[in-house]
Amino acid sequence: ERISEIHGHIGEMIDEIENFKEKFSSIEKKVKSDG
Repeated sequence: ERISEIHGHIGEMIDEIENFKEKFSSIEKKVKSDG
């Protein structure tokens, strides 16, 4: 039970990292097109 709990937390963290990467790359594209 504990292991699956930890896996759930890791999954959430990975989701947040992926979301952050997407936001960052979209900001990067904006900066490049503006510059």
